[in-house]
Amino acid sequence: MIFTTQTIKLKPKKSLFVVPFGEVQSEEEYPRLKNLVNWLLKRQDEGHQVLLLGMGDYFESPSPSDRAAIHAAKRGFGFYEELARDIMRIYEKRTWEIADILKPLTGHFAGMLRGHHWLEFATNLRADLPADTNRLLAQILKCPYLGSTVQLTIRVNGLPFRVFASHGYGSARTPGARLAKRLRMREVVLDAHWYIMGHDNDKVVYPTEALVGREYLKQYFSGSGSFQRAYAFDKTEGTYAEDLLLPPTSLGVVIAKIDMKPQKKRLNYHVST
Repeated sequence: MIFTTQTIKLKPKKSLFVVPFGEVQSEEEYPRLKNLVNWLLKRQDEGHQVLLLGMGDYFESPSPSDRAAIHAAKRGFGFYEELARDIMRIYEKRTWEIADILKPLTGHFAGMLRGHHWLEFATNLRADLPADTNRLLAQILKCPYLGSTVQLTIRVNGLPFRVFASHGYGSARTPGARLAKRLRMREVVLDAHWYIMGHDNDKVVYPTEALVGREYLKQYFSGSGSFQRAYAFDKTEGTYAEDLLLPPTSLGVVIAKIDMKPQKKRLNYHVST
């Protein structure tokens, strides 16, 4: 688990927009990602602050079973060097392609979590590359690589807003099961303002209140949404989601809007879809 802190200075009557994003996994959906980048750039032009948190699975890349097959190639001896280099070039190129979309927001990324889809680079063949595509994307965007889970503290004008985030696990068919996974995150970290989990493409926001002494602590539990369409229309071959009859993808992101209440010297925050 990684612990990291971001410091944000808000001007009067301005807000901070915090956006977790991931589950892109398709070049066909890059225009949707570009729309999000453009929307955030407009908020910056208005004097607001923005901060993004990568949730994993940023582009179409090997799944865990794919990576196992790569490792097991030729009875465990692996691919010939030239083929291994070709595979790395393909995914290096894809990493740069999505980085180019996100680059206008460089300096506004809290970090990149690891998802399930990524490629390990053979650094003995390419010493100029980091260990995998997750780390390469973080390196290009000049932000931390966060691994599997992160406790992120955002200090807004000196006041803490605590986020506990994980890429997530499992597919969960029912709304209750998908929410239950998020609620269980509080069994790990008790006092976050916002709990975020990706992976299953759900876009849910569930608020609760907890008592900390005599104070109410508003806590949000969220799925981070998706840019990946689960069902392919007018095609005889369906996606894995169609084969399993999983719920259609919840497209888009969730956004936290945080601002100051100067008279009370506390943060006002709201998470919505």
